[in-house]
Amino acid sequence: MIKLDRKWKIQLIHHSHTDIGYTERQERIELYHIDYIKQAIKISEAIKSKNKEWNGFVWTCETFWAVRLFFSNSSISWQKRFIDAVKRKHISISANYLNMNELISDKVLNSAISEASYFGKQHNLKIDSALTADINGYSWGYGVMRIYCTKMVYPIFSVAFILTMECTL
Repeated sequence: MIKLDRKWKIQLIHHSHTDIGYTERQERIELYHIDYIKQAIKISEAIKSKNKEWNGFVWTCETFWAVRLFFSNSSISWQKRFIDAVKRKHISISANYLNMNELISDKVLNSAISEASYFGKQHNLKIDSALTADINGYSWGYGVMRIYCTKMVYPIFSVAFILTMECTL
C-alpha cells in the first residue's frame, strides 16, 4: 500500500444532474427538480432549527433552469423559503442556465448567464459562479468570456469555474 505524505481535502458538490430527455421525459424531470429544491429547503430549515444531522449541508442548483422552473411552479411562500435558504448559504445557485453543448457562443452564453445575474440582483443574492457538470465540457464561449471577464478560476478537474457576473460582451 502506498503511504501518502500529505492530507487531502476533498470538496463535494451536492446537486442533482440536469439531463433533460436523456434519463427521463422533460415533464418528469421538471417535477423531480422542483421536489429536490423543496427537500433542500426543508433541510435548510432543519439546520436553522439546530438539527445537527445536517450541519455543513449545501445544496447546489446545478442549473438556473431548475430555479426558474421552481419559481414558476411554486407558491410565494415556497419562493420566500427558497430565498431565505440561499441567504443562509444552505442552497447555492449556479448561473449556468443548462449544461450546454460545446458549440454555444459567447453571446448566447452571456445571455443565459445574465438571467441568473438579474435574478440575484432582484433578490439581493450574490450569484457569482457557474457550474458545468456534464460530459459536454466547456464551449468556446467560456474561453471568449474569460478574455472579457476577470477573476476566473479553474479548480482541479475542471468541474466548475468562478466568474464575475459583471461581464458584458
